[in-house]
Amino acid sequence: MALNLYLDDCADSTSLDRLLRQAGHTVVRPKDAGILGRPDDIHFAYALQHSLVILTKDPNDFLALHRQNPNHSGIFAGYQDNHLGRDMTPADIVAAVARIEAAVGYPIAGEFHNLNAWR
Repeated sequence: MALNLYLDDCADSTSLDRLLRQAGHTVVRPKDAGILGRPDDIHFAYALQHSLVILTKDPNDFLALHRQNPNHSGIFAGYQDNHLGRDMTPADIVAAVARIEAAVGYPIAGEFHNLNAWR
């Protein structure tokens, strides 16, 4: 199943965008939305308004936004430790998204998903 994804400022990268599109997903980036560099609540509101699943590397702020309003299309969060061996590469992220998609009956909408747990 293809997803409609929104990469927030922290997750926005050309390589991740390319790999997600190759996997069949639709990807919207902050520059596409005209909100590059804006606060997280603006990114959250944009994704909510356009029914996009958020993909972020800023889990703490988006977990707080999720708790304030769980009526969204889903949040995929990758935790970063700034450690080359532990941080997820773009390929790791795409693979984790695919595993979540493949989990039969596993809800995406309204949920906060820790991508690191789906490596």
